[in-house]
Amino acid sequence: MDFTELYFLFYRIMPFVLISFFTLYSVIQGTGGGITVVVGVLLSLVIPIVISSNDNIKNMIDAIQNEKRGNIDINIYRSAKCNILTYNNQIVSYLPLSTHTISFLVGYLINIASDNLLLFIIFIIFLLIDVAYNFISCSGILVLIPLITGGLCGWGWGAALGQELKTAPGEKCSQLNTRKAFNCRKRGI
Repeated sequence: MDFTELYFLFYRIMPFVLISFFTLYSVIQGTGGGITVVVGVLLSLVIPIVISSNDNIKNMIDAIQNEKRGNIDINIYRSAKCNILTYNNQIVSYLPLSTHTISFLVGYLINIASDNLLLFIIFIIFLLIDVAYNFISCSGILVLIPLITGGLCGWGWGAALGQELKTAPGEKCSQLNTRKAFNCRKRGI
């Protein structure tokens, strides 16, 4: 396995890794925040799945993929480049679900982590790579459908739940000096 295959494998499993991270973090912290993210993503994934079942969308994506595949069989091209999620040998969604998932997470994090710029930059980079790849290889301009629906659903889900990142219970922070440094200590377990 060369580097490009390893990179592609890592890129394709990234949405699953991100969702798993939120779930495990929630379990470790003993909160329900990560579980609500997973539920929100799963509920919102219905939107691109339903939209991609439209015959017009299928035909447009088929035309884009036929143009890109060259002499490769369409089923091999799709399984190798575009769709790894099938059920009963049927493609679950012609639209890229990875774009929807990462876009959902970016929209969700706008509400709960607005002060964490580094986190946004990392997620935006993942999202831009995913959008660019799916635009070039799989769905063309139709990648905007899962991008927009995922972002709006994530933003709405975060706003509806009203969650924000909070300090642990019993943790108290006080200003240490005028340089805006804080002295934090935890009381009790």
